Amino acid sequence: MILEKIQKNTKILLIIIPIIAFFLWIKIFIFYEGEMKIYEDENFFFQKILNFFKENNILDILYYISFVLLLLQTFFLQKFNSDFSLIKTKTYLPSFFFITLIISCQEKFFISSFFISNLFFLFSLRSLTFQTKEKNLFDNFFSSAFFLSIASLFYPYFIFYFSIIFYTLISFRSFNWREWMVVLLGFFIPYLFVFVYFLFKNDISFIGNHFGYLNNLHFNINIKNISILQILFYFSIIFLILSSIVFTITNLHKSKISERKFFKILIFSIFVSTFISFFTNVNTSIIFIFAVPSSYLISYYFLFFNKNKNWWGNFLFYIYIIFLILLQF
Repeated sequence: MILEKIQKNTKILLIIIPIIAFFLWIKIFIFYEGEMKIYEDENFFFQKILNFFKENNILDILYYISFVLLLLQTFFLQKFNSDFSLIKTKTYLPSFFFITLIISCQEKFFISSFFISNLFFLFSLRSLTFQTKEKNLFDNFFSSAFFLSIASLFYPYFIFYFSIIFYTLISFRSFNWREWMVVLLGFFIPYLFVFVYFLFKNDISFIGNHFGYLNNLHFNINIKNISILQILFYFSIIFLILSSIVFTITNLHKSKISERKFFKILIFSIFVSTFISFFTNVNTSIIFIFAVPSSYLISYYFLFFNKNKNWWGNFLFYIYIIFLILLQF
């Protein structure tokens, strides 16, 4: 079975997964037409970076940089799991689901700040994944807030993910006002440096332009320019995510304290992502953020089926693979 082969912790998958990603992405390197596609809602800060590449006529390089960033995040996700034993069974399933979820989103085949923001989101998530019994975690909470603040510089909606840090402080820590102050300090420092930079550049409109991106928030489900096949695929992903959440919650009592903490953070981050996904300025590219927590939860779900030789898991996995193939045409 394909699921059984992929879930194994074999070194050959370190080569196979990037190859799969390359062949799914290759049409972007070769077949894109006309002017490069850039996410139209990119924020003020990222536009500064884009302008630099445009002025030097090297915008094409960003396609390759995006692909490299995607691979880095995939391997970081795998190392993250290995270092902390987040999923008891050593497996490459999280990496497989992460990279295929990202590439399945056709709208992400353009230049976007997501590729940068999501990397810092992973760094932030890693800083939160520690034993809850440790007394002094100032460095960890500062790092988590600091990385998430940098992520929000490239994509302002990441500000909402600070609720994950506050959720961790409330749910897993005894109240310590110093930890809350450290989190706020970690958030403000990147913005302070950026503000000072633009102040010297005599361009203090940065803050207004940056957060002006959030001014017109209102709930609206926008499915324009999404094919029927994509809609069906996203519904199947929603089904997998919901099933994984229910399964994880019902089996949390079997996990270690650190594992329970991690999966609760993942589930909470999915709720935050869902909240953001209803905003007008956010399209199907939100799957890029969903991909991080979903890849772990879905992997945990499928590993249970594979361990118990359940046909339902293989059936769902085949459906997922079929959708991935069809979306390439």
